[in-house]
Amino acid sequence: MLLTLLLLCVVVWSIFLLYYISYRGFIVLLIWFLIGPLLPNFLSRDRANPFFQTTSEYEESREGIRLMKRHFRNNDNAGMNSDSVDLRQLLDPTRTLLMIFALVFLLEALVKRRTIGPLDHAEMWMLAFFTGLILSIFLQSERLHYSMRIALNAFMVPFLAYFVVRRLVRHETHMRKLIQVIGYLAAYLIVIGFVERLSHPALFYRISGPFRDEGVYYMVLVVAFLLTMSDAFSRRAYSRIQPALPSWLTWYVLCCAPIGIVLTMERGNWVGFLSSTFVLGFLGHRLVSESRRISVIGIICMLMPIVIVSVALLTPETYVEGRIGYSRSVQGRLLTWQVAIQEGLKNPLLGIGFNNIREVLVRNAVVWDGIRSYSSVHNSYIALLTEQGLVGLFLFLAILASIFRMGLRLYRRGLGLQERWRGAAVIALLAAYMMPSLFASKLHLPDTWNTVLIYSFWGGISGLYSHGYYARRYPIVVPSAPTSASTSAST
Repeated sequence: MLLTLLLLCVVVWSIFLLYYISYRGFIVLLIWFLIGPLLPNFLSRDRANPFFQTTSEYEESREGIRLMKRHFRNNDNAGMNSDSVDLRQLLDPTRTLLMIFALVFLLEALVKRRTIGPLDHAEMWMLAFFTGLILSIFLQSERLHYSMRIALNAFMVPFLAYFVVRRLVRHETHMRKLIQVIGYLAAYLIVIGFVERLSHPALFYRISGPFRDEGVYYMVLVVAFLLTMSDAFSRRAYSRIQPALPSWLTWYVLCCAPIGIVLTMERGNWVGFLSSTFVLGFLGHRLVSESRRISVIGIICMLMPIVIVSVALLTPETYVEGRIGYSRSVQGRLLTWQVAIQEGLKNPLLGIGFNNIREVLVRNAVVWDGIRSYSSVHNSYIALLTEQGLVGLFLFLAILASIFRMGLRLYRRGLGLQERWRGAAVIALLAAYMMPSLFASKLHLPDTWNTVLIYSFWGGISGLYSHGYYARRYPIVVPSAPTSASTSAST
């Protein structure tokens, strides 16, 4: 009886969800972006604290890592190969919601004769890459269920996010709402991260907020930081345009998001943040006036020595030796990359099969000067080359190249400074997305929040600034900021 009632409730709520997705789909997606990181944790029974992991959970995770390393040292491949997927992982809410969106679009195209719209270049490459990925899983993968979960969460979800948001964002108001939601999401995640850091006494503790990986926390914050910065500078360029984010939220994100990224304690995240900020500054210096450019350079030159000296004085020596200057980690990764590349050269065209790299690294582990290679490749591009071959790596890089071309086109040919700043933000987000993957397997993270926001923004940019935009004579109309009486009198 209880099961029947539950099924009935699911059917009723599914009908309501399909209705609202059909007529209020963008609002539903924005609400999920705002509450999605926390809501599953509140409903899950295996999380004692829905906001961040407790001290006991942290110790359990560290013990699990030590156990995995022990299996690796003993060449116990069976102890590391789990092909099980539980119900919570199977029914990931973000993936399920995006799949429902895609299903609604297809049904509307069939029943109501609504056009879905043609695929752009990035979507075509995404379709080709994901098709090859699925074939590799079914034909070569040794862990079918786990590989499907990784493929769906790490690649299908961001591709669906791009596809869905590209068809939902058709006006400047939609893009501004998306930026607002990302800004408020980062605002409460920063608070959660700071409280989490104060709750853990471990010196090298890595904050991750409501997520299970600090890389996901970094990705959300860096997206919010770059979008906030581009919005702030474009606001300065257009004094009559109402800003997407209020001033207090802009300053809050710009000042606190870098601190949260530093507290993730990952060198790859630091490099990604610095490189993306440099790219945005390098592209944006042409979009500001000479006086403002000189002022910014002067402030940076004044604050940089203070920051460097303060960090040098306040950073404990044990932290420098244990985290920043730990050279054995670099040497271990170089050995691991050598093993992976040698294995990939045996089948350079199609690779060894998706998600098979761990077994290869366990079987072919090498030791040099007391340093052992790792069981994780610590480089997403080498992993793609080894598992998917040159074909898979080319298709994935073609996706990123299409997005880069879209951002560069908008940066060069945008009709206003706001559009050009958003083009610069697209390219800067590419740097923030790609750089950490040079030092860790970030592209293969099974958490859907790792990439859903960044691909949603790229999809929104593609949908808003379509090919017809460049043929227009005037920029897209945006809401005007309230003007003062003096401004009205002067005009």
